[in-house]
Amino acid sequence: NSDSQHMHGRCYPLKALDDKGIDAVVCGGMGAKAVQRLNEGDIKAYRANAESAEEIIIRYKEGTLEEITVDDACINHSCQ
Repeated sequence: NSDSQHMHGRCYPLKALDDKGIDAVVCGGMGAKAVQRLNEGDIKAYRANAESAEEIIIRYKEGTLEEITVDDACINHSCQ
């Protein structure tokens, strides 16, 4: 992500994903602004609460990954 070194609240995740045909991002957590901006680009964010990448892929295909919404996003660089 070429935008990884940014001031708090000023990231623009679509910059790294633009024109790549991505419709979902899986991560440990992210802030509300990043979630909002991804959603504006028709990309959903999911919380990676699994033991392995293989498990994440299985859970994504099953539709059981937890979607991150603006309302339950990380606050002040810590996730609950």
